[in-house]
Amino acid sequence: MSSTGGEPVRLTYHPAQDQALGWTADGKVVFRSRRDHPHGDNRIFVVRATGGIPDMLPLEPAAWLTFEPEGKRVAFQKIGLEFHNWKRYRGGEAEDIYVGTLDPMDIKEVTEYDGKDAFPMWAEDGRIYFVTTAGGGQTWRR
Repeated sequence: MSSTGGEPVRLTYHPAQDQALGWTADGKVVFRSRRDHPHGDNRIFVVRATGGIPDMLPLEPAAWLTFEPEGKRVAFQKIGLEFHNWKRYRGGEAEDIYVGTLDPMDIKEVTEYDGKDAFPMWAEDGRIYFVTTAGGGQTWRR
């Protein structure tokens, strides 16, 4: 619904849970869903703010995503374990942050800590802020 109020508009009609994550630079809604995947992995989709058929972004898997303010690059994490709050976990499900372009596909892992790095948020100043258990706040900038 509009930020000024009004009636909410339903954008998706799939029975799987769809969770809004943000916006693209051109005003589409970014959301994640476990729809259409046999193992229930999250995928990232975009849909017009007026509704329609969602488009899946070519990232498999992907659970959390933010677009660069100009919309050219994305920062994302593949695993979505936001409800796991183990301190100092360093196992195979520890999240990492990836950054790159979708067209052409060029993605690089940008975090090296073997613990949790999650919830990337791209700021207007070009930095990506994220949560980490490495100690202290962390940012990545290129």
